[in-house]
Amino acid sequence: MCFGTVRAQSPRSFPLSAGTCTTLHPGDVFTLDWNPEFDYENEVAGLNRFILALSPLDRDNTTPIRHPGAANPNQVGFRATSIHPLANGYYHFEFQVSPRFGTGLFRVTGALAVPHPVEGASGPAPRMTFSPEREYFCINVVPTPSDTPTSTGH
Repeated sequence: MCFGTVRAQSPRSFPLSAGTCTTLHPGDVFTLDWNPEFDYENEVAGLNRFILALSPLDRDNTTPIRHPGAANPNQVGFRATSIHPLANGYYHFEFQVSPRFGTGLFRVTGALAVPHPVEGASGPAPRMTFSPEREYFCINVVPTPSDTPTSTGH
């Protein structure tokens, strides 16, 4: 008999890359380096929050499933768990796929950036002018190997 300590595995981390679908398992982390380009960028001292909206893709794996109307009930929001400023207005964002998140292909269809204003800012609230939905960012969430059903031959 062997007794030992079982260590929890750190989540795997993968960068999003425009034009591709990154394959992830529940619990994995995906990252994005992005410059949200704010109007009134001199009024921005940093970011308080960044949220990506993802929508499932239809059978052709390129078109987000949408319903007529103002809101898209299929969208899922991913709040950045970590935000690190980089050079030239870029930020490094980290997002974790919840173990309760479903499987399938999902495309970035929106984003929300909540800036931290500079001290004494008095102008209009800065808004993000360059959203990652303009690029093709996609994740493919698949079951973890231990979640995959197995079959036995008879």
